[in-house]
Amino acid sequence: MAYLGDAVLDLILREDILKEDADLSVASRERSVLASSRVLAETARLCGLVQEGNASLSDHTLASFYEAFLGALYAENGLEEARKFVQRTLLARKEELLARFFDYKSALQQYFHKKGIHARYKVEEESGPPHRRTYRVVLVVGDRPVAEGVGRSKKEAERNAARIYYLRLRKEGKVSESASGEA
Repeated sequence: MAYLGDAVLDLILREDILKEDADLSVASRERSVLASSRVLAETARLCGLVQEGNASLSDHTLASFYEAFLGALYAENGLEEARKFVQRTLLARKEELLARFFDYKSALQQYFHKKGIHARYKVEEESGPPHRRTYRVVLVVGDRPVAEGVGRSKKEAERNAARIYYLRLRKEGKVSESASGEA
């Protein structure tokens, strides 16, 4: 049933993404996020497919539970009921999930590469004691600082700076609307 559920999920996610007329490379990354084991495992927990005592199950196993349930739902009730289930349990949280799991830094790197733009991340500040360090990183495009991110690690600060700049580019219409999960 998990195999069938995986195919049904893929169809429903592709339909949803194509409704937004997305750039296909971005749509593919977005679909990968929504169909990932981490996201499906979290969704299986939230929609009650797994009992509390099974918290130690791997994300892969929990994702398979979600897909198996979806496959059974499709087999018993058809595509429309399966679509409603995915809408209610997964797509209703799409913005939040993409905001948490979409890789803005990689998407930006691809955008910069395509446009021939040189960009780098520069640590501007480190503060706090060694065990609770905070980093402030600036994303520099050409010679110009364009976004700042703060985080508990350099990588987290870089991701936050990338997210801020990516969303600004999206707002300006320079990158696909569907490339991120934020409205």
